[in-house]
Amino acid sequence: SEIGQDKYRVLEIVGSSDLEEAYEDQTERAKRAGIFGSPSFIVEDELFWGDDRLEDAIKWSRKNSKG
Repeated sequence: SEIGQDKYRVLEIVGSSDLEEAYEDQTERAKRAGIFGSPSFIVEDELFWGDDRLEDAIKWSRKNSKG
């Protein structure tokens, strides 16, 4: 509530099987990419490793977006 979110909606999402499935899918993707730590970011096929690379990953995404 303090951050402007409906706590009941958030709890519903957190408890959903869709979220668990997405988590498992992303975990498998990370394993295939050879990620061994966090935070890591994959944009298309480019791996950005480390918190200090988040802004680089965002820039890469915007530069290479297909939209």
